[in-house]
Amino acid sequence: MENNGGEQDPIGKQGETASFQGEMHGNLEMAHNSGERRLIDNQGEMAAPQGETDGPDVAHGDNVQPNENYQVRVEAGSGTIGIRGPVPATTFRSRKHLALAFGFSDGEALDTWMKSEAFRPYYSDLLTNLNKISGGGSGYSIRTIRLAGVKDAIIYEEENGAKRYSRLYQVEHFTSMDWFAVFVMHTTEHNFVNPRGAFFGKNMTPDDMRTRIWQAMLRARLETYRHRSRGK
Repeated sequence: MENNGGEQDPIGKQGETASFQGEMHGNLEMAHNSGERRLIDNQGEMAAPQGETDGPDVAHGDNVQPNENYQVRVEAGSGTIGIRGPVPATTFRSRKHLALAFGFSDGEALDTWMKSEAFRPYYSDLLTNLNKISGGGSGYSIRTIRLAGVKDAIIYEEENGAKRYSRLYQVEHFTSMDWFAVFVMHTTEHNFVNPRGAFFGKNMTPDDMRTRIWQAMLRARLETYRHRSRGK
């Protein structure tokens, strides 16, 4: 598919508004707050989640009913989880904790959102694009990509570069890092501007939103891994 400028648009349902870009970039400096990044910099090495478990801390359908400012204490002195601020790097392993990080009422609401157009098409497109370039010498190993690098790539491209991620320009040269950045940026935008989006009407920084989208991606990946393991 091509847009009116002749630029390739390989990602379906991702033409979001330009007004969001201005608001996002107006808050970009908050994404580099050193006190927050310590908790989230190591999130999401892409190695297969072998040995990861969902123990008793995983609530299936807990009806917690948080409001916008709700924060919940988590175990092991990890701090609080809510819609703002950093979250533990392992939040995705707990359905309950990930739901709280998004402000959803329970795990079932999280599941519904992850199956909706606010997340599923973007995640599917990410997998498709990664498969297209796998083995192509992209320069980045999927297993070593981290959230901090993805955030830096978004800031560099959208503030200082040719805005390749928002324009989906020269995608034939995209690496796996680029496709992860496209996924995080466009999924965040959709959920910010769409009334059915997880972030619509919520007072959250770009960094907060991107962190939670990354955690949702890791959750989807973990669920896929478990499904395949059960099928063996």
